[in-house]
Amino acid sequence: MGSKKRPRAEEGGEGKDDDEEEDILALRARVKEQEERLKERESVFEAQMRKKEEELEEVERELMKYAPTPLWKVVTDKKYKDIFEKHILSKLDELSFRVFREVNTESRDACRRSGRKLQETLEVSMWSGKPPEKKKETRKLEGKEAQHHFCSEAALTGNLALVRWLREVKKFDWSRRTIISAAKHGHLHIVTYCTEQKCPRGSLTCADAAKFGHLDILKYLHENGAPWDFRTCAFARENNHLECLVYALDNKCQNDKHVPQH
Repeated sequence: MGSKKRPRAEEGGEGKDDDEEEDILALRARVKEQEERLKERESVFEAQMRKKEEELEEVERELMKYAPTPLWKVVTDKKYKDIFEKHILSKLDELSFRVFREVNTESRDACRRSGRKLQETLEVSMWSGKPPEKKKETRKLEGKEAQHHFCSEAALTGNLALVRWLREVKKFDWSRRTIISAAKHGHLHIVTYCTEQKCPRGSLTCADAAKFGHLDILKYLHENGAPWDFRTCAFARENNHLECLVYALDNKCQNDKHVPQH
């Protein structure tokens, strides 16, 4: 008997198998690449979250300096309430009073019982038009407007922990007035924080830094992309801050309100 013949392999069969294997390998490589990219994104996100947590921990450590002490009994103990509400709360400036009121329920109750009347309106200087002209506007001190005002007042004091508490703990909104207050009073550390945290800013920020002779702040603002206009040179000139004027002119700041800045 003759041996059985083996079936002949289909023509091109081996080539198809090779192609399929290459496709599978390529697919695996793409999957691996996507997994690696995903891990990279997760690593970046985790690093950002760790940084944010560290920043908040730093704020909490700073605020712990003002944590309740045995003196808090003056606020909560019935024996001392009248003394505290009538003779201590009444001596606080308005910003301190409002900040104290935001601490917790007990502080809010104490402030309410004190019956102290607070400022209800705010006069704000505004610049509008081209070229900008200064105008005054009266606004109600409530809602977002009140939050803008308190952040601005906190920046004026130079107390970075207070500014961060209002922003990061109480979630207060802010406006250009916050960084302007810091710039005009020479608080570079708060100007830096505002810049890093994307606080709104306009050309008046540089102008007020020049007006009060804060060359370090003017340089920082300009080097970090803050806008300026003719008021920077005008305010520096009017107040005899020649270093600020020279710096602005050397860096192509607009010198005449009737001549557009290039």
